[in-house]
Amino acid sequence: MNSHAQIGIIGLGAMGQGLALNIVEKGYKISVFNRHLDGMEENVAQDFVAKSEHRETMAGFDELNSFIQSLAAPRKILLLVSAGAAVDEVIESLTPLLNAGDLIIDGGNSHYRDTDRRLNDLKTMNIDYLGAGISGGPDGARQGPAIMVGGTGYGKVSDLLCSIATQDKSGKPCCDYIGAGGAGHYVKMVHNGIEYVEMQLLAEVYQILRYYCQVEPQEIASIFNTWRETDLDSYLLKVTADILTQMDGDEPFIDKVLDKAGQKGTGSWSVASAMDLGVPSSTISEALMARYLSKMKD
Repeated sequence: MNSHAQIGIIGLGAMGQGLALNIVEKGYKISVFNRHLDGMEENVAQDFVAKSEHRETMAGFDELNSFIQSLAAPRKILLLVSAGAAVDEVIESLTPLLNAGDLIIDGGNSHYRDTDRRLNDLKTMNIDYLGAGISGGPDGARQGPAIMVGGTGYGKVSDLLCSIATQDKSGKPCCDYIGAGGAGHYVKMVHNGIEYVEMQLLAEVYQILRYYCQVEPQEIASIFNTWRETDLDSYLLKVTADILTQMDGDEPFIDKVLDKAGQKGTGSWSVASAMDLGVPSSTISEALMARYLSKMKD
């Protein structure tokens, strides 16, 4: 490919790989970067490109300066690294290599206040910054996520982001600019909190059907699948029904899995924000507490 990729991706975990393939299949030339760690992460980006069907429109790098030089100006770089200190470290390594008008997009689950802080820091260098909440997990990244964006510079990537997003029932891309600052990450945070609620409701329905009504998992899956034919249908209902059909030998696979749930912080951030604002969020709070209880199991 030529030296001018239209966007670069940093971080080739499951989300990064899925989004990279999604973007390149929409007709964009891209560069991908993954850090080099001897004996742990070696040639990740190059190997990813070599195994793909898009070697003519995708290039892989493990040296940051070469990656930056491969991008067309104004440079647009999508970060898919762990929220927290890792994002700050990557931004710190990028800024000496960037020019005014370039754009950094944080596609992770960063706290909205961190997004506000980073945006203000980069504004002094005339570098645009977007906090983009990306929903759908690795499968959504590959097939089409929902994207919630806040910050500055959205016009530089709006067409690209809308092209890779899933679509609603009317055919409209599930991608929108929410507002200034960390607004995109704030909406993604609340979205995740609501997701906690739906998962907890499904867990409690399963508990009642399985242990009070004595219904077997395969039959519960059948019940859930009938609900999918109504306005109760959702992605979480689908994956729950799918899980309940899985067997491990002669026993339901669900019985072999410890009833223990973790979290990445977005649910607790949602509850904390609701408390700060004086807004009742009883269902999100209870779903979060159920997760905390489950963590006591071993």
